[in-house]
Amino acid sequence: MRTALLGVVVGVALTALCASARADVLDDLIAHSRAAPAMRARYSLSFEVNPGVEVVPPPTSTLYIEYAPGAVRVENRLGEQALITICTSERLTAQFVSSTGRPGLHGTVSLADIRARLRPVEEQLRAVFPRSAASLQSAYDGPGAKVNWSFDERLQKANFELVATSDGVTTPFAWLDTLRAKSAELVLDGDVLRFETEGRFRGELRRDGLLQRLQGESPQGRYTFALEALETPPDAASFEPPPPPEGARDNSSELRRNALRAQFDQLRTRMYRALGREPEFDEALQKRTRELVKAFQECVLELALVDWLELAKRKRETIAARFKEFAASGRTPEQVEEQRRKELESLARGLEELLKSFDSLLVELHPRVAGEAHAAAFNAIERELLPKCFAERIAAPSTKALEDVLK
Repeated sequence: MRTALLGVVVGVALTALCASARADVLDDLIAHSRAAPAMRARYSLSFEVNPGVEVVPPPTSTLYIEYAPGAVRVENRLGEQALITICTSERLTAQFVSSTGRPGLHGTVSLADIRARLRPVEEQLRAVFPRSAASLQSAYDGPGAKVNWSFDERLQKANFELVATSDGVTTPFAWLDTLRAKSAELVLDGDVLRFETEGRFRGELRRDGLLQRLQGESPQGRYTFALEALETPPDAASFEPPPPPEGARDNSSELRRNALRAQFDQLRTRMYRALGREPEFDEALQKRTRELVKAFQECVLELALVDWLELAKRKRETIAARFKEFAASGRTPEQVEEQRRKELESLARGLEELLKSFDSLLVELHPRVAGEAHAAAFNAIERELLPKCFAERIAAPSTKALEDVLK
């Protein structure tokens, strides 16, 4: 079970939901949920095993989800252990507190800084595709709780995940996004909206869109995520980052990498869908699209490789000192030149592997956009430009910097 947690609940009444599953029910729920008042909810996550299954189920955990407009806080407690996540439009803070003597984890990432760096690409996207880019951008720009559920056929296991996210969601009730992605049918039954997906998951929404219950089945048993109570809404202090636990390991870099990947993926998807709405991909539009892709890839490399470039700089300083000692130790000019060649070849191999690490982020064609019009042509542009962009922005400057210290 994975439990990276962040959530929000609301109590906005929806009216005129029909008993049959209308196509716009989820749209109605999503639109109303964006006007959520502050509140706090308590959930439980419990497990049962089927008769004859010799597996000890995990203990029941308690989840507290607090929400105020623009901010969410989740505390997941399992015994004395706790995972706390706080997300606002400006930052994401995650803290794991352990009771077993381990120091735990603590990290913070500035979402505002990431969005500011990507804003010029966003503006260029709207300029290239003025008819569609704006409509593809979500009207909601705050944090949300995205509940993911799936069945692993290989492991025969029902999975559950409640993730903290501020990207790629259209509502603070981001389990509604999951339901829409799964094309789930909602059926009004008394005071709840029922749904089933994949033949193994059943759930209930309140008529305001709040997830009331989700049950996942597997051959071994089942889990149940259930709303236990709505409690006193939080005050502003609840959303201030807690101090790091003593001795906690700082995992801010990992949080930043995850946040960057989410932002990059969301923006790239919007590019594909914006182009997909164009009737023709003529020469003029191809030129503007190439400029957009180049700007996007440059921004991705610049943001994603901050740590790598700093590490490379420190490594060059070490190599330079070692090479200077080597050259001064009585080696022949041929031996010195051979050592210089080895250092440059080592860097070239590292750069080649580094470029490959961006394949899944910048060139692989994801199934969710593969069906868009002109997707293959757009992907061909990405594949053509990435090596050139990487060579210009990363490989060439890094190689020259190393050549300079090896002179």
